[in-house]
Amino acid sequence: MISYGYKMVNGILTVNDEEARVVVEIFQRYGAGEILKAIADDLTERGVIFYQEKNVWNKNMIARLLITPQRVRE
Repeated sequence: MISYGYKMVNGILTVNDEEARVVVEIFQRYGAGEILKAIADDLTERGVIFYQEKNVWNKNMIARLLITPQRVRE
């Protein structure tokens, strides 16, 4: 499974711009001191899609985004 914020294009892992905006928002909010559950609840309430049309987020999804390093070619 490809991490949220990325997509495959011609066999190359690249940034998914729409999802990347959400990832940046998550990092900013977490860096400002907001708790994971609050971020997850807000993304769910706003209907932000996580994976295959699923828009229910939880704090574990947010935590995985914050700690999973990826190497990307842009």
